[in-house]
Amino acid sequence: VSPHTRAIKQSPQHGSNNTIFQHIHNIIESFKNNERIQSVKERWSQVWPYYDKADCYMIQETQVAIKDFGAALKSDTALSRMLADETLMTNLGKLFVADAMIGNGDRLYKMNMGNVIFQADGRFCAIDSATILTNYQAMLNDASRASHLLSVEGQEVREQNPGSWVIGITNPGNLGNTPLAIPKPNQHIDAVPVSFAVEKAFDPAAWYDNEFRRVLEFALHVRKLPKPSHEEWERGKQAFLRGVDAGMREVDKRLSGLNWMMVKLRYKRYVSKYGGDPNLDWTNFEIRRMYFKLRRKGLSCEQAMERVANYAWKKLPRRR
Repeated sequence: VSPHTRAIKQSPQHGSNNTIFQHIHNIIESFKNNERIQSVKERWSQVWPYYDKADCYMIQETQVAIKDFGAALKSDTALSRMLADETLMTNLGKLFVADAMIGNGDRLYKMNMGNVIFQADGRFCAIDSATILTNYQAMLNDASRASHLLSVEGQEVREQNPGSWVIGITNPGNLGNTPLAIPKPNQHIDAVPVSFAVEKAFDPAAWYDNEFRRVLEFALHVRKLPKPSHEEWERGKQAFLRGVDAGMREVDKRLSGLNWMMVKLRYKRYVSKYGGDPNLDWTNFEIRRMYFKLRRKGLSCEQAMERVANYAWKKLPRRR
């Protein structure tokens, strides 16, 4: 479930829309100015320029009666109950596929439990769905050099080209798709969320065991709470994997034929009306779709990689 949003664009004319935009701006600024906690004030100093120079605000409806995975780990049996909730765990699998498709690494890829929010009926609320779909030029301009330390078969690769960019998009363990597109070439941005590598969606059991279960068990250990039994973890895992399978089929349908054309048309309409987000690169998304469709047809990781890399070499200019 995605909370409904309304786009409020700043208008050069002095109309009602501009009045609403300015009112929102003033409210945000009052929060910033009235903050007393030093760490939060420092965070405001970091993000305020983005609010202050924004051309458009996205206003999200308030969610009520919701929980997140972190807050739910405050009692002895909370996690066991969640793992036993088949609807919840199945929907987690669907969300996992969706996040992998849009490159959102700030929820499940690297567990951010505050963004894993759900309702009492087991439906998830997909808040803070950031698309970390870095464009090719952003990788070339990466001043932090985080994306310059690729590893292919154990060998470090420093050359940045369309092939290395594709590796970062599709395969786990590579940083070629990490930096946001927003920073300028001379900026260094710390703690940038990693884009969700599409290949992760094709090994969901490994993510469940090595990321999801590991992070939550560590949280329980820190809070000195009992851990669910192995059988409880496995029961939740089976529901999760069923959700992944259902999510794969749904994503496949939405990215095929006329549905895919509608996705592209809808995106172009949004961009023409509100402007484009530099973190949503269409070529990146096309490569994700191509890789996903090829794997769904039965191609191996290596075969799909070769096809999408060839596509990128033809579509993108080589670095001079």
